[in-house]
Amino acid sequence: MTELYHHRVLSPWGDILLLSDGTALTRLELPGSRFPSPRNQIGEAKSALPVFREAQQELAAYFAGKLRAFMVPFDLRGTPFQTKVWLALSKVQYGKTVTYKI
Repeated sequence: MTELYHHRVLSPWGDILLLSDGTALTRLELPGSRFPSPRNQIGEAKSALPVFREAQQELAAYFAGKLRAFMVPFDLRGTPFQTKVWLALSKVQYGKTVTYKI
């Protein structure tokens, strides 16, 4: 299993936990996440990783109302269903509300 590194970012919502394999974000946990990452899979924090610096800058710009699309690299890791949902969500434009069909 690939070692993951973590970094916490302070946001208006509280601490956001970023996880990375060293190259891309592999997970972003919002405060109060119902499904926290298994701590035994997380390596030492490496806040100097470029991906963490980029994510922190983009999150700050987003919360300041200056960013609408994130460019930080990410690597989706989940079940086939989760991956399908995340890809669908990534196509929703900023400020839009969408629903799924029943």
